[in-house]
Amino acid sequence: MIEITEVYCGSPAQRAGILSGDMLVAVNDTVINDVLDYRFAVAETNLAVHLIRDGEALTVQVRKHEYDDLGLGFATALMD
Repeated sequence: MIEITEVYCGSPAQRAGILSGDMLVAVNDTVINDVLDYRFAVAETNLAVHLIRDGEALTVQVRKHEYDDLGLGFATALMD
């Protein structure tokens, strides 16, 4: 899991309801361990973003243009 520290204003992530403080687990079927996993997984247009929020698992559906950024910032150096 990777902590989301920022959700960019007007981004697909913000429109989908993803919050700063959520923990990113996976996108579609790809478990996110580092920036390469993340970049590969978010290239699609329809995403199932698997999160942990307040100890509860949830999945958020995101629609965006192909290769557009999801609009998330992360706390860990592996995600810079």
